[in-house]
Amino acid sequence: MKFARSLYDARRLAPAGQPAFDAQLYHSLRLWYNVRRRARTLYDAQRLAPAGQPALIRNYTIRCAYGIMFVETHVERILQMRLTPNFYNQPATRLAPLLLGKVLCRAVHNDIMRFRITETEAYAGESDTACHAHRGRTPRTEVMYGASGTAYVYLCYGIHHLLNVVVADIDEPECVLIRGIEGITGPGRLTKALQIDMSLNKEDLTTSNALWLEDGAQLSYTTAPRVGINYASEEDRMRQWRFIAR
Repeated sequence: MKFARSLYDARRLAPAGQPAFDAQLYHSLRLWYNVRRRARTLYDAQRLAPAGQPALIRNYTIRCAYGIMFVETHVERILQMRLTPNFYNQPATRLAPLLLGKVLCRAVHNDIMRFRITETEAYAGESDTACHAHRGRTPRTEVMYGASGTAYVYLCYGIHHLLNVVVADIDEPECVLIRGIEGITGPGRLTKALQIDMSLNKEDLTTSNALWLEDGAQLSYTTAPRVGINYASEEDRMRQWRFIAR
């Protein structure tokens, strides 16, 4: 079965608002519909075939049948892969280790980059002096009070963009910082490699066609104090809320 030739083609053909990872699926389903409409059964294919060409149509129909099976399997796989809003609706300290092994996905031009998450940090809301929301709502932190499963991207020291995932309930401003992915250590390095910047702040990771997370194998991990939070209280600086895949 021939799919969209590129991610660009798939996104162009997909309905407005359709996630990028669904775009090629959408194109495939359109092809599936056309195949089924033209020849719903092998009998129909042979009956409708031009004189002298039944074998050709038979082989085409068999190939399409295998293609349909592939698409149906692909549909189920994709629906199961993307992390759902319910997954994100957990406290940061519980979710941060669960994100280890999950797959960070970034669609750029004609490619989708996928990297397994290997390091995270938890920030536990207004009571956590290391958390940006410690001082309450501001234009910068407003996103943290919103729906879980939203991207919180901010500029650190005017140089590096850092990617966080908003978690927990609405009005509970908790988040998880993505500190490392396979082959790349450091939150600023990974955002640079994946071309993540302020344009993706407030992106809905559960529906976005540019940035999302997919399920993956749970990894064992070690813990350590969080990095770069000298402004926090000593108690919060010492918390073992940094999670590193073994």
